[in-house]
Amino acid sequence: MHNGADDNALGVAGLLELAQYFSNNDGKEPYNFVFMAFDAEELGLQGSRYFLNNPTKPLDKLHFMVCMDMTGQYNPNRGIKIGGYNTSDTWPTVFKGVESSIKFFTDRASNGGSDNAAFYGQQIPVLFIHTGGHADYHKPTDDPEKIDAIAEEVILQLETKLLGMPYNNPK
Repeated sequence: MHNGADDNALGVAGLLELAQYFSNNDGKEPYNFVFMAFDAEELGLQGSRYFLNNPTKPLDKLHFMVCMDMTGQYNPNRGIKIGGYNTSDTWPTVFKGVESSIKFFTDRASNGGSDNAAFYGQQIPVLFIHTGGHADYHKPTDDPEKIDAIAEEVILQLETKLLGMPYNNPK
């Protein structure tokens, strides 16, 4: 049995947490959110590519895409990578002054094997949030007890800070 605690269960749980937060907070964000989970990433990004080929709104109205893929096995020595920093001229402004109790770093990398790559291919800015590879990737040992729930909560708090910031899409 492959529990897939980090890949993919935690990303879906994080997506639901963010959806609950932004639908119940007292703030009014400067844009709308669409929360989606995709399937068949490992088979060639089929879910995200299907959405992009059959969008529910015009693609030029999508400001950005955030991909949370494998954020559960946080390593405090490495920190969490937030890739795609080069995909929008707005990201430096969004990140300015954002602090967290966990270590994080931005990376220019915006392509790769996760669903953000399909959006990047359509020139839609992305952020790819990832704690890094680990020995349990795609193995039956990807179990819930290996998830760092405390770090995951702080990662989600960091994401709410970033997503709640004004975003001026330069498109």
